[in-house]
Amino acid sequence: MLWRMLSGAKIASGGGSATGVQLNGSAISSGTYIYNNSNTANTLTVSGTGNVTIYLWGAAGGNGSYSAGGASGAGGYAQGVISLQAGTTYYVYVGEGGKGPTTASFGDGGLGGWPNGGYGTRGDASGAGGGGMTMLSKATFSTGMSDSNILLIAGGGGGSTGYFGQAGAGGGTTGQNGSGSITGGSQSAGGTYNGSKLQGGNATGSRTSGTDDGGGGGGGFYGGGGGTSDAYPGAGGSGYYNSSLITSQVLTQGTGTTAPDPNSLLLSGYASGRTDVGGSPANGNNGLAYITF
Repeated sequence: MLWRMLSGAKIASGGGSATGVQLNGSAISSGTYIYNNSNTANTLTVSGTGNVTIYLWGAAGGNGSYSAGGASGAGGYAQGVISLQAGTTYYVYVGEGGKGPTTASFGDGGLGGWPNGGYGTRGDASGAGGGGMTMLSKATFSTGMSDSNILLIAGGGGGSTGYFGQAGAGGGTTGQNGSGSITGGSQSAGGTYNGSKLQGGNATGSRTSGTDDGGGGGGGFYGGGGGTSDAYPGAGGSGYYNSSLITSQVLTQGTGTTAPDPNSLLLSGYASGRTDVGGSPANGNNGLAYITF
């Protein structure tokens, strides 16, 4: 199931008057969760132009497991009021959690979470992938898409290695740095190493050979940096709002393994990071979205 209605939820002020709201071609009510759609975009349409309030959480990074020496980064948070236009298709990309490495030591690095987390790299403390961003847009995703088609982004968290410290959480205006000065994405640049526009940084080295063993950077408006040798975790990707299309906007950076939840809407098992468990690589938690109108 890709969506769920919640009655009696505590929600922030805002929202409005959109009518005939459909998610993936089916009518929904105000107070509906939107989940990762098997790594494809969800679609939103309205028959009557009007406001909705949307809440987004980026996905968490995956966990490496060389030891219990670190933790993956949580997803960031974004919220805003949008006037959805009748006749326009909107897209909700709900990020996938970063993948854990195939084995704790000298396994292939974990893949980045869909749609744009960076991958981890191989070594004695193989790194996990960064989490994917969660995005509302009015065009299909590509790394070269125009900013004018992006409405709102919550950044993904960085992947860990199970060896060195805390991966950075997603943004927020900026993504959180990972341990070892691996930098988060900002509003104008990707993080060090290898973060770029709409793409989390791949860790240095090779995913399938070598010894660099870094964690992947989280996806975002600008991606968080990927980790480097020796076993540095990834950083968080940045969030974003389009000031021409979004009002009452909120961008909040996560803190370590904790995803922001200012309105007590985040469901258990989504967006939060985890402490590494020695010998047990793990995939990160997916992101989440929620809509009211």
